[in-house]
Amino acid sequence: MARRAKKGEADFLNQCAMLVGRWDTIDPTLIGLSSQFVDSFDEKTQAARDAAAAVRAAQDALAGAMLRKRIAMGALRGGFGAATGQIDAHAKATGDRGVYPLAGIPRPEKRRKRPAPPTPGNLDARMLSYGPVELRFSSCGEGVQYEIQRSITPIDGPMGPWELFALAGHHRVRDRRVPQGVAVIQYRVRARRSTGRISSWSNAAQVSFGCAAGACGAPVVSPRGERGAA
Repeated sequence: MARRAKKGEADFLNQCAMLVGRWDTIDPTLIGLSSQFVDSFDEKTQAARDAAAAVRAAQDALAGAMLRKRIAMGALRGGFGAATGQIDAHAKATGDRGVYPLAGIPRPEKRRKRPAPPTPGNLDARMLSYGPVELRFSSCGEGVQYEIQRSITPIDGPMGPWELFALAGHHRVRDRRVPQGVAVIQYRVRARRSTGRISSWSNAAQVSFGCAAGACGAPVVSPRGERGAA
């Protein structure tokens, strides 16, 4: 039998009940206890068990009451929505705007379309040491997606068309598919809301490439050893 009081409440109550049952079958003086102590311990054990049972009953009653409240509140909200819907339908059918002050509810407001998001600013494109191009630009707020395009100018050709490069939900993107044999890559970005409203295109940012160490299309290296524009 465990010497220490068990941590779990139910386990501890059972432990005490087992001790009371054992001590009641022997002369308590043989283990250094008095009959009065055993009787008192028995009363405390029963009081603790009764109190725990009362708490469990109260918890069960609270859970049932909370469930009944959720059901009742849901029904009431449904009735509220049905009432406002019928009032709206009556006001629309009769053309009487006085229905709303009479009913004690405000007229429904027309939904306003959110404006187009601002144009992303501070677009910056820089080549990272291990190859990708990192794009950073200012945020246009929450709930906005960014459409990013790039245009590639080959070493021996004119500037290519703008093509979709990425759709992102944040304002830091990396181009990990940088092609070889190019002179310049330009990037631009615009913001788009879920409603379809879009901003203007940002100013373009570019990364220039050249022929360094006999390899055309490698990013130009500045005298300080940093990758940069030609």
